Amino acid sequence: MKLEDVMNENQYEMKVTKNKMSPFVEFNDGRQSHSFTLVFHQGYSLSVVQHKGSYGGTDGLWEIMLQRNKSPICLPPITNENDSVRGYLTLEEVREAIELVEELAGIPV
Repeated sequence: MKLEDVMNENQYEMKVTKNKMSPFVEFNDGRQSHSFTLVFHQGYSLSVVQHKGSYGGTDGLWEIMLQRNKSPICLPPITNENDSVRGYLTLEEVREAIELVEELAGIPV
């Protein structure tokens, strides 16, 4: 399963206010990245990335960052304790994090 498959499921398309997908981005230093940002109600957003500098990126795993009103926030179990990010995630774990943010934002799953 690819990240695009997770994001393209109808349940996510209906619940996401706005989504931006950039399947491939290149940083100024030459690193290549796959990224996706979901924007939810109540000012929440979830960034999903995979690149050489992300937690788990070199192992084909994903990193997420939770934000509210464009500021990173710490909210376990979505993020790590005392951090706005959580890494080394499989796509299934990314899906679970998305569902948690949907519940947090007041969108029924």
